[in-house]
Amino acid sequence: MKKKKTENANKAMARKINFWHILGIVGLGFLGLGVAGGTIAGIRQAVLHAEKNKEFSVAFNLEEGKVKGKRGHDAVGMVAGINGEKNDFDNAFPWKGIKTVKDENGDYFRRVPKFYERINYKAGELLEYSITSVPKKGYHVAPAFINGDEELDFVDIAKYEASIDKNGHLRSLPGVMPETAGHTLDQYRELAAADGNQLFNWRENQALQSLFVVEFATLDSQSIMAGETQYVAMVHEVTAEEIAEEKVSELNFTIDEDCRIDTQGDLEKYFKANMKHVDITVDYTDEDEENIHFEKTVAAKKVVIENDETVTVTIDQALEVKDLPADTAIYLSFGSYNYHKTGASDDRKGSSNGASLKSNEVTAMNYRGVENWYGNTYTWCDGLATYQDGNGKYICVSMDATKDNDRASYKKYSVTDMDATKALDDGIFFNQFDMDDEVTYQYDSFGFSFVSNNYQIGWVGGCCGNGADAGAFYVDVSHNVSDAYYSVRISCIPQSR
Repeated sequence: MKKKKTENANKAMARKINFWHILGIVGLGFLGLGVAGGTIAGIRQAVLHAEKNKEFSVAFNLEEGKVKGKRGHDAVGMVAGINGEKNDFDNAFPWKGIKTVKDENGDYFRRVPKFYERINYKAGELLEYSITSVPKKGYHVAPAFINGDEELDFVDIAKYEASIDKNGHLRSLPGVMPETAGHTLDQYRELAAADGNQLFNWRENQALQSLFVVEFATLDSQSIMAGETQYVAMVHEVTAEEIAEEKVSELNFTIDEDCRIDTQGDLEKYFKANMKHVDITVDYTDEDEENIHFEKTVAAKKVVIENDETVTVTIDQALEVKDLPADTAIYLSFGSYNYHKTGASDDRKGSSNGASLKSNEVTAMNYRGVENWYGNTYTWCDGLATYQDGNGKYICVSMDATKDNDRASYKKYSVTDMDATKALDDGIFFNQFDMDDEVTYQYDSFGFSFVSNNYQIGWVGGCCGNGADAGAFYVDVSHNVSDAYYSVRISCIPQSR
C-alpha cells in the first residue's frame, strides 16, 4: 500500500510539474512573439521561427581538390537521400518551403521561398556555401529574390522545360516534348512576356545551385543524379575521302574519358540494348558562314569495339556528307530519344535520379520538383553574355536584358578582372575564371567564347551523354543571339504581375 501511495503521489507531482512546465513554455513563447491570449498558433510560430533561424553550410577543401564537401553549422550530421530515401532537408527551410503552384494559364511552377546566402572563398584554400531563411550578419539575399529595388518573398521556376502549344503559347506542362528548335532567345522572350512570364535566368540558376550544393555537399552533381542515361556519346570527324565518296555509313570513334561506361563488357551490353535508336547530330558552318544544325535518328547495324579504345559503328542509313566541310563533327548518342517528354519524373518521390545502367533505362532527373534542370536539353539561360570590342573582352550581366533586345542595359565586367572567384551583382558566381577558358574548381564543363562586336549567349543543362556537359554547375557562353535552337524554361515573379 505504501508503495502504491508513493507511486500515485509521484504521478500527481509529475502532472503538476508538466502543467506548470508547459504553461511556462507557452508563456515565454507568447512573450517572445508578442502574441496576446496564448494560443497554439503562438507555439507553432515559435517553432517555425527557430527552424528558419538555422544555418546550413558546406565547405570544400581546395588544397586537396576534393569535390565532396564537409557539412557545417546545422547541416552537420544531416542526410540527403534521393528517390524517396531519407532526406533531412525535406524538413529544413528553405527546402521545406518549396511547393508546386499552378498559374491562371494552367502552367506548373515550383515556388522557391526567399533565402539568404553567403559564399566564402579563399584562393586555393576554401570554397564555402551557407544558407539561411532569415536575415543574418554576413549574409545577403540570394540575387534571385531581388527585382530592381524590391525584395521578393519567392520566385516561381517552371516545373517543366518549355513547350509551345497549338496557339503559340510558351508553356510548362507535363506529357509534351520540349521545344528545342526554331526560336531565337529574343523570340522566346517575347513568347514568355506575352503570358506575363520571363525566361529562366542566371539568378534563378544560381539559387538552385546554392540549394543543391548545400543539400548534397558535392560539386559533382552527376554523382548524385545522373539524369539522362545517354551514357555513350561520341564524335566522328568527316574526312576528305568520305566527302569525295559523298556518303558515309561507317563511323569511327575513340573511347575517351567522357565515356560514362568503364568496361568493354558493359559497353557491348549497352550498345546491344540500344542499337535501334541512335541519335545523330551535325553542326557546321557553310560557305555563306551560316550555322547549320540538323538531327536524325537511325539504327546501328553493327558495333565493333577494339581494345577498349576504338568503336566502329555501321548505321543502316548512309549520311550525305558531300556538302560538309572537312573535319565536320558528327555526334552519335545511343540509347535515348533526343529528349524526354516532360512529366517523366512526376510519379517519383522527392528529388530523383532515374538513371539506371543495369536496366538501360532512359528517364529524367528531378531536383526539388524542377524536372531536368540538367541532363536532357541544352537550355538558354537569360541575363548573361560575352562581348568583345577594341577595348577588350567583357562578361555582360543584367536582368534588364530580359526586357531589352539590343542589350544596351548590360553591365560589363572586364575579363581581366575575373582572374579569381567573384560573385557578381546579378547572381553569377564563377569559380576561378581564367583567360584560357578553364576553371580550377568548377567541376562541370565551363566555357566562354568571345566574338568581336557580337554578343554570345549563355546556356545550361545539356545531355549527360556528353559527359561533363550536363550538370548543376555547367556553364557555356558560346552561341549567337541569332541562333534558333535549344530549349528554354520559363519563370515568373507573381508578386510583380
